[in-house]
Amino acid sequence: MIETSLQRVLFVNSGGFKLCDIDLSKSLHLYGGNNAGKTTIVNALQFAFVDNFKQMVWDGHKEDETKKHYFDSYSYIVFEVSTPTGPQCLALLGQGPGNSFGFQRWRYNGTLEKAAYVDDNDEKISPRDNQYVKSYFAKMEARGPLTGKEIQQWITGRGETPFCVAPLKRASDFSKYKKVFTNLLRLEKLTALEMRGLLVACSDVVTNELN
Repeated sequence: MIETSLQRVLFVNSGGFKLCDIDLSKSLHLYGGNNAGKTTIVNALQFAFVDNFKQMVWDGHKEDETKKHYFDSYSYIVFEVSTPTGPQCLALLGQGPGNSFGFQRWRYNGTLEKAAYVDDNDEKISPRDNQYVKSYFAKMEARGPLTGKEIQQWITGRGETPFCVAPLKRASDFSKYKKVFTNLLRLEKLTALEMRGLLVACSDVVTNELN
């Protein structure tokens, strides 16, 4: 059985990184001084696990500040995930200042190819432009831009070739799942009793752990 999990994440001109390529297929320890990008990386995981930007947690930062931080012109965040149907990529394209630093999400089958998003030959790092990336998407028969509902279905296992990382029995429990996930990103704000209460409320997500 194929394990359902994140395998890799790539930041290109996003989150303060010119280029950041992280292997998530094994245990990872992040360390560094203030403003090194640790929180930026952790918080960005929400883009693969939460469907609605307004329900994500940004440690007190305003929405417009956060969008600008991640999604300036020619900015990309790409997740490679293992799914029941094989490897897939979820790619986020920054829309830049002309579109209020919004973003689009696209999904395609296959592994993450860094060269599709950045040219780093001869030690010079240059992000690909959106036209180049979308041409790559066409080649990969990517689906997108994805709606929030499509992302929710992809996360919970109800969509076409889904990620299925949160295989809920009831779609109505998705809001509970999001509350658990976003709270897990800021453990310092959770007590043991609160954690237990949230996990019990979302027992469809964590049945094995509860047993």
